[in-house]
Amino acid sequence: SRGQSAGGPKRSSTPSVSPSAAATGTTAFPNSSDSGSKYPVSNCVSELPPLLSLPQGAAPAYEQLINFQRAKSKDAIRCVMCGKPPSEGTVIPQQNKDVCRDCDKALWVHGETSTYFKWCKGCKRFRNIVAFSEKLDASKCNACRERGRRSYLQRKGISGEPAEGATDTTATTSGGGGGGGGGGGGRGGGSSATAGGG
Repeated sequence: SRGQSAGGPKRSSTPSVSPSAAATGTTAFPNSSDSGSKYPVSNCVSELPPLLSLPQGAAPAYEQLINFQRAKSKDAIRCVMCGKPPSEGTVIPQQNKDVCRDCDKALWVHGETSTYFKWCKGCKRFRNIVAFSEKLDASKCNACRERGRRSYLQRKGISGEPAEGATDTTATTSGGGGGGGGGGGGRGGGSSATAGGG
């Protein structure tokens, strides 16, 4: 197979993929047939049809999407998508449910349902590709990225308040700038107002 590359699961044998073509398994996954899987359940793709033309629902369950069953012992671990065991070139993070780092970045299509999907490192599961519509090459889906943004802004806001309170305390002790700092934090409001009134 000339198109197979050692670097990862992708193959460039598919110039364009349509949902109907995907069902026939246009990008048959190397190693699937001879490594314990009856047929490649899901195939790696390099291109996607327009997102608006794809089904919007949830992706099928993890068990329906994987090409290889999860190992029952640590010694038998291998990637559930490409079948490769952990080695220098293949890393399988513990929290990835046996999906290697190459496969968790790849785009996949489920042969039976023609659902395009990708691994989300926030949800720790496969999500329909439409869940990544804002940034297809992101490691987390839109919802997880939005949650991360909100959490970051919240943390930033909380850490900003004590800094203002510290400025108010300094202004109150110095006596001269009490009136200017009165509108600052909620904690030192009473003493600042008293200083400003005098």
